[in-house]
Parts: sequence; structure tokens; C-alpha cells
Amino acid sequence: MRLGTNIVGFRENPAQIVVGVAVRHPLYQRWRRPNQSALADLAEALASERLVEGRSVLAKSRSHSRGVSVAAVSSDTMAVGIDVEWMSPDRRWLDIISMFAPSAPDRSPDMVMLAKAWTFIEAFYKAEQAYPVEADVMEILHADLPEGTPITLLSGASVQFTMLAGGFPMAVYWTAEGKGAQISYVFAEPADIEAV
Repeated sequence: MRLGTNIVGFRENPAQIVVGVAVRHPLYQRWRRPNQSALADLAEALASERLVEGRSVLAKSRSHSRGVSVAAVSSDTMAVGIDVEWMSPDRRWLDIISMFAPSAPDRSPDMVMLAKAWTFIEAFYKAEQAYPVEADVMEILHADLPEGTPITLLSGASVQFTMLAGGFPMAVYWTAEGKGAQISYVFAEPADIEAV
């Protein structure tokens, strides 16, 4: 018997989430849905190949925006959601976020935080099939953590943000069953993207 295996909540093999990223240039151009779907297929295949040997995909989520496609896969039974969004300066981010968090400030100079909050809302919805409560959205708006640091919500679920090159915030959300999950990233090679 290994030391520590009787400890409540101990996980010998923590949950694993692998995020595949595929970027097609030029960025910001609206790509046709079949092109974006094919790029998301590539991102998902790359992520699935990187799961720890012997593990199969039990949860997955995909997203795309203006030439960037991402997919998150997990080898655990937790629900996973992912979203990526182009941070358009013309988008009325505060109006969008205030629909989910009416007590959000009347004005916010930080478009990045508003865009991150939106990607959180979308990733949450993909995993939970419901929208987050206002308290969770407000927690994201007020979070001041370094990029890549997971934020644990009151429910025990977590979200991690990454800013992809070109101004594309990405949120990966996972439910409490995946507490302590290890997240890794794999990026498509240009030759793989050209083949799509």
C-alpha cells in the first residue's frame, strides 16, 4: 500500500485537461464555418493525442473565433467548457456582461477583464448547460491573478484564463470533480493547419 492512499480526497493521478490550439492566418478574418470546424477538429485531435497514455476522452468542449480554434479534452468525468473570443474594440462588452451581472460597474476601462468575463460565461455554459450566477461573474471581474492561475469559485469549480496572441482571451472551465486538474497546452504546427 502506498503512503497516503487512505487520505480523503487524495488522487494518485490528478485529472488532466489538454487544450489544443490551432491558428489560421490572417487573424480577425471571418472564416466560413466548415473551415473553422475543420480547424477545431485539428485542435481536438491534437489535444486527444496528448492525454496520458491509456486514458480516453471522457469530456470535451470546442470554440472558435476569427481564425483561432481551441478544444479542451479531459480524461476524467468532470464537465469541461472552453471559449475563445476576439477582443473586438467595437463590441459593447459592458452591455453584454451587465446582462449576467447587473451590479457590474457602470463603466470599466478594462476591456480585457470584460472579454475574459464573457469567455468565462460561455465556457461555463458549455460545461454546465446553464449560465453562471452573478457572484461568479463578479468574482471574475474582480480577480487580479497572474495569467494561467486557476480561479476556484464558491461552487468548487475552477476557471483558468490565457491570453492568446492577437488579443484572444481564452477561458477553460471545469467542475469541482476535477479539483487540482493539471492543464497542458498543445499548439498546431503551420504544416498541419495548411493541410486542413
